[in-house]
Amino acid sequence: MLTFATALALSLFVVADSPTDLPEFSDEIFVVGDGPLVVPVTPGDSVHVTFGVGELEIRAADAHEVRAEVELSCRRVATERCAKYRKRLKVEPVVTETGLEIRMTGLRRQILRRLEVTGRVRVPKDSPLAVKIGIGAADIQAGEADVAVQMRIGDLRISKPRDSVRSVAVRTGIGDASVRVAGESTHTQRMRLIGARASWAGEGADDVAARLRIGDARVILVD
Repeated sequence: MLTFATALALSLFVVADSPTDLPEFSDEIFVVGDGPLVVPVTPGDSVHVTFGVGELEIRAADAHEVRAEVELSCRRVATERCAKYRKRLKVEPVVTETGLEIRMTGLRRQILRRLEVTGRVRVPKDSPLAVKIGIGAADIQAGEADVAVQMRIGDLRISKPRDSVRSVAVRTGIGDASVRVAGESTHTQRMRLIGARASWAGEGADDVAARLRIGDARVILVD
């Protein structure tokens, strides 16, 4: 759930770009494409997820494939126009030298801010994960590999098994940063009064790194 500060920041972006004569919000929900995108991944290869605007959920699974699905509904946009946006919005797989990249493409960020976009991605638990998000909220349940997240504006939550972690480094330009271990928050250091950073060191093999420009970032290590 978005905090008040993040919701306020998002509303300022939307008001700046949104016309005032758009129709009322439509409750109709579209699934982008013909259904979930399923792509096999070589064990140990990295997975990179690029997501523009919206709510993103990533879950690690005991499987050697990536499964991605995006749902789209409209805010102050007519149903007919929403259907056109649905056809233009795409979830594309790109094979790289180190693994697989999943990209959300086809619509400019100014348009995406008028829509409700929800992404759900399943990744192999042994694949290093890199995530790049524009604006929104992200909830990541990571597996047994490195995790790196870059985000512009929003709320970020990462959970991961404690025993697998070697280091955690979380940083926000404006907002809060925290690491919770066994229900206790580690010390958070304020940066220039408006930002924060938090860190933790363990005995595992994986590194967790997160950088957020504006918003709140939490890393939760579970037993």
